[in-house]
Parts: sequence; C-alpha cells; structure tokens
Amino acid sequence: MDFNSRHKVLPSKPGPSAADAAIALVRRAAEANIANPWRRGAVIELDAQGDCLVAGDLHGNLVNFQRLVAIANLPRFPERHLVIQELVHEVDKIVSDLCLSYRLVEMAARLKVTFGDRVHIIMGNHEFAEMLDFGIAKNRRPLNEAFDAGLERAYGAAWPRLKEAYKEFWRSLPLAVRSRNGLFICHSAPSRHHLPEIDLEYLHNLEPGAGFDRQSPVYHLLWDRDYAEETATAFARKMQARWLILAHTPCKDGHGMPNSRTLVLDSKDAAGCYALLPLRGTLTARQLRGAVHRIYPEKGAAPTVAAHGAAASGAQPVKDHRRSLRTSVRLCSDVERPETATGKPAAQEHVPAVHHRLTPAKTGKKGKRRKAGK
Repeated sequence: MDFNSRHKVLPSKPGPSAADAAIALVRRAAEANIANPWRRGAVIELDAQGDCLVAGDLHGNLVNFQRLVAIANLPRFPERHLVIQELVHEVDKIVSDLCLSYRLVEMAARLKVTFGDRVHIIMGNHEFAEMLDFGIAKNRRPLNEAFDAGLERAYGAAWPRLKEAYKEFWRSLPLAVRSRNGLFICHSAPSRHHLPEIDLEYLHNLEPGAGFDRQSPVYHLLWDRDYAEETATAFARKMQARWLILAHTPCKDGHGMPNSRTLVLDSKDAAGCYALLPLRGTLTARQLRGAVHRIYPEKGAAPTVAAHGAAASGAQPVKDHRRSLRTSVRLCSDVERPETATGKPAAQEHVPAVHHRLTPAKTGKKGKRRKAGK
C-alpha cells in the first residue's frame, strides 16, 4: 500500500479531537523541517548523489500532489529528494467561498514526517501571506478568508488553534534548495532593484522564521518577478549556481524558460509539469530542458515509476520550453493582489516588481532582432 492510499486528509468529524491530531501532525513536521541535516540557515544544501523531483505551485491540488508522490516513489528510490511548494489557496476553478487547501498542507506535513530529510517543502508567497495575515485576493476573492472558512468548516470552533500551529509550520519552512552541481531551487527571485539586499551568506545566516516581514529581502525573494537575462545571471552568480529553478508565475503549458538560466515550473492544473534533476554532474541546457515532464502526459498513461529510476532517463520530455510562458507585464492584473486596509483588493496598491521577457526575441535570418510590427 502506497503513501497516498494510507493517509486520509479529511477529518471524519469536525471537532477538538480532529484538530488536536492535526496540530500534533504539523508540529512534528515543523520539527522535522528545522532538524533537517541538509539545512544551513534557510537553504537545504544537497549532496552530490541521487536526484531531485521538483514541483511548481500546487495551490491545493490534491490529485496532482498524489500523482507527484506516486511518480517520485520515494520508498523505491532512497537517494531521491522531493521539493514541493505553494500548497495553499485554490486559485483555479473556484466554485465556492470555501478553500479546502488546508487538506494539502496536512497531506504534505504527513509526507514530511514520513520521509523526513528527503522531502523539502519550501516557502511560497501564499504561505508567507497566510503566516503574516497579509490579505491577498484572486479574481476579487479574498483568499485568506476563504482558507479560514475551509478550516472552520472542517474543524469547527477549534480552527483558530490549528491555524496557529499552521503558522508555526510555515515559519519552519526553508526558502531554497541548492545542489553541488549548480541548481538553485526557490519560489521566485528578487528584481534587479533588490538584488543588492540578498546573497547566499544572508540566506545561510537566517534562522528559521527570521526575515518574514514585508520589509525584508525575503519578501522580494518570494514575490518579485524579474526574468531579464542580466538579472537572472546576477542572481545565479550570487547564489553560486548555474541554473535557477523557480515557480510563482502561472504557465499555460506548465513550464517555461524565460531566459538562458531560469526554468519556471507550474504544477497546479492539468497542464502541470515537474522536473526530475540529477544531483551529480554538470547539467547542460539541453539536459535541463529534457528533465521536464508533464504530470499528465499528452499521450498514454502517466509516466511509470520504472521510467523514473534515474534522472538521466524518464518519460518523454516536454518540448518547446521557450514557447510556453506567453505572459507580459499585464500578468500583474491576473495574479494575487494584496488587500487594502479595508480588506478590499487593491487596484494598484502594491504590485511586486515585474520585469518580463518570457519569450525570446524574434530574429531574422541573420540573427538580428526584427523591428516591432514586422
């Protein structure tokens, strides 16, 4: 019997007993986050052995999470690591004022407790917002209020105690995972204006829960979007990495490479993708692109576990990475927005820095850029 079939995510009856069990679970997961032997400050520093399956934003999608856990098959591959992120807030196909993404928080906590230092749940901007009671909205739906309403429906009057335990769990999350062969995995990356504020030494010296406020460099690490080539190169250099593996930006095709150093993954829906990356040996750009797979392949069944015995092999990789992130600065109007002091979504109150060029510039036959309009 696998992990997914062994563990339930919904309490059979709301009430104190179910809440107490959930509180104990997320606190054990928080302790496991902090005690991770790979951890150095806010960064998980992985050794050069095995491989790492990396997922992008999940946003409460239990089915995709369960598929990823099955594909990773951690019991069979003892040198494999799994990185997941952005568990909270359902943002697609919203059908009510209730958000049930608390189920994924608890399922991920169970996974962490079960597999310990091989599962790495990294901080996303939505967990950051929940932890600080920093209201955000999507399509005019207050996400924090919907999350609390879902908790109250499941746990009754005990939900505030559980929410505080969740916050302890979120404070314990690392910000990034880094490998010896040049991978730096985090939720997003700071804009060029905030690059001077953050470097690897800063992250190595962060204590669990430190730096979690709206004035800190951590805020810009989680919220900004700057895919300019020079910004990505500078940030990778500061992280002593070759490749940046990010999430945060919705991707129509589940993935994208907005510049020569950055791979963006989105795992929240039917187009979702993940990357299975080796932790030893230098990765070329072609190998990085070839490491991306769909959670639901376009043809046939999901990739079999046997096909993922090593990161160098696997299911048919996704093609056309640079075609996928067809987004512009107007993306800001579609993503979550902070709320005003009145609780209403802000029209232009604060939008983290966005510097997009998510598709390569078109070139003519001789490699010269075409003029606009041609």
